[in-house]
Amino acid sequence: MKYILIFGVILQSLLYVYKNQEEYEPFYIFKCMIYLFISTIHSVIIMLKLPLGACLMSFIYLIDKKNHAIKLRLIASGIIIVILSSLSYEDISSPIQKLYLYNIKPDVTYIEVYTNNNVNNKYLFSIKDKSDINQWISILKASSPYTSWNYKVLPQDHGYLIKLHYPSKIIPITTTSYTPNLPNVFIGNNYISYTNTSLPDLINAYFNVKPLSLKILSTDVEIKDTSILTNLWEELLWGKEILNPNLNLPLIEGKLSLSKDYEIDISFSNNFSYARFNNNHVIKISDYLSNKLNEQYILSSLNIVNTLTEYAPVHIHTPQKNTLNYSIELDEGRRYHGLYANNEIQNTKTLLHNVSSANSEYFILKNPYILLLDEKLPSQYYLMLINQNIPNKHRYVEKGKNIIPSSIALCPQNTKFTYTINNEDSSTLYLVNNYYDSPIVVANGDILDSLFLSEKYIVYSLLIDYINLLCIYDTSLSKTVKYITIPGNVHMIRVENNTIVFSVQNEDKNILKEGIFIIDDTLKIKKIE
Repeated sequence: MKYILIFGVILQSLLYVYKNQEEYEPFYIFKCMIYLFISTIHSVIIMLKLPLGACLMSFIYLIDKKNHAIKLRLIASGIIIVILSSLSYEDISSPIQKLYLYNIKPDVTYIEVYTNNNVNNKYLFSIKDKSDINQWISILKASSPYTSWNYKVLPQDHGYLIKLHYPSKIIPITTTSYTPNLPNVFIGNNYISYTNTSLPDLINAYFNVKPLSLKILSTDVEIKDTSILTNLWEELLWGKEILNPNLNLPLIEGKLSLSKDYEIDISFSNNFSYARFNNNHVIKISDYLSNKLNEQYILSSLNIVNTLTEYAPVHIHTPQKNTLNYSIELDEGRRYHGLYANNEIQNTKTLLHNVSSANSEYFILKNPYILLLDEKLPSQYYLMLINQNIPNKHRYVEKGKNIIPSSIALCPQNTKFTYTINNEDSSTLYLVNNYYDSPIVVANGDILDSLFLSEKYIVYSLLIDYINLLCIYDTSLSKTVKYITIPGNVHMIRVENNTIVFSVQNEDKNILKEGIFIIDDTLKIKKIE
């Protein structure tokens, strides 16, 4: 905008010179242009633009004898151009916006706060105490003007509508959480924009609700996942309300506990796609959250048992048909242990590799490879690959590490495998999908177990802050693509037909609960009755 104004000043000055010559002067137009353009020369000194060109032309003007009025006007035009070039849109609009804040007077009778989603706003709370009102007004007046020529983007999600009630008018204020370099406060019907870092915190101080649990009536199911409950509460507040919903299907009835003494009635459609609450308000729940709620509903459906079942570690996904039997045993002199291949048809026994102890373990990979876990010392293992066609030769995968034997798992084709190394304060899950490349780190932390769901997916259990997670790692993307909160301890039982059977065990107030579930290669969870 300022460049248009500068161009207008230059054009107007040139037209004025052309039309208003007072007396004849050689090179009149040329001299006038010099007066104008040299007067626009400036220098920045101590953050200020000084019109040095105008000062120079003022000295020349004193000794110039002709067309004084025109040349004085051109010097003034040069100074105006310097001033315009120094100004920004913010320099002009900020004082106006600050002046607009003075419209917010302290004589507010009361303040109301609503959710804001530009469709249906839900009432949250009101403030009528005078000292509290003054605190809100003081924080609002501390807002900083935000100026931009670009269009304004009003908050669509998780925003608030604040209404300042005066005796004769209402001033609406729209706000949302603070994001650097973006406005988060819009005042009045014209949405004058500001930034304010304190206002969102002030709202949260008055309305900081964190749901404690979701109880499903007529069952023992109680969902306590903090992240899921927080997302549910936010969607209840800011979700789009469905008008004239058709929810004649059987509903899942529940109670959402917001504090120790307060809970609200809530009901869901069978697939948790819709929720009804608070005088029959119905909202559509996002697909992500409905899937999470459905998973927790299934996983929390545990049966009361007398004792919890113990499960052995699962290693091999697909048993192989082979004429060879393998064993770790002593040699004929009973001096050394070794891994032997016994051919029952030919009645022969071949030593494949020496091992350090009888506690060593082996896992049959796709022919001709065998994975050998050799225990040198307690908590010190050597993991190596053996080619049966070249006995007593090996390739180390790990040397002298504290590998957890029960963590080794093989893929369905018996080509890839995983293992976990226990460090001092954490553990690391590794994947080997190419025998000649370095192992790939799948996850770090308190790794409990891992198993191949398919050639594509690895399922592993992880403990974070006393919360058990069932995680799915995509080998094609080389990243974990899903986390599932488990309401208890998880144990993997077996693998069959691209599904993993696992148990969830829980102890609550000395009551033992257990359930058996499956997860398939579509990453859906079902309960086994």
